[in-house]
Amino acid sequence: MDSRGTPSIETPKLYWDVSNVARSGIENQLEVDDAQAIELLEEQLLKSVGSRMISDVPLGAFLSGGYDSSLVVAMMARISKTPIRTFSIGMKESGYDEAVHAKEVAHHLKTDHTELYISHDDALAIIPNLP
Repeated sequence: MDSRGTPSIETPKLYWDVSNVARSGIENQLEVDDAQAIELLEEQLLKSVGSRMISDVPLGAFLSGGYDSSLVVAMMARISKTPIRTFSIGMKESGYDEAVHAKEVAHHLKTDHTELYISHDDALAIIPNLP
């Protein structure tokens, strides 16, 4: 609030700048071999995923079967003492269905996997309810 009691609007502040990040990376390169780099990356991934697994309710993850979600679920599985719950949405039209990949990843990681299959019509029917 300003001196008159009027709410003040803060000027937006730049949180980060990709140019500065790139410059910093070039100036501060890691002096490690490939094996050490892999180990450091794995440590950071485990730390990042683990910090987001602190919960007083059951956790789960959406698993598409792609690289990103598969990596996150793999890290979750390494940390968890119980099977991770994973969820996928598949399409009844085979040309659009990626759930088969998610199912393979879930089987490999031994997750508690749930799939929901929808059709093209199901997807269209939900659109009026989205707003």
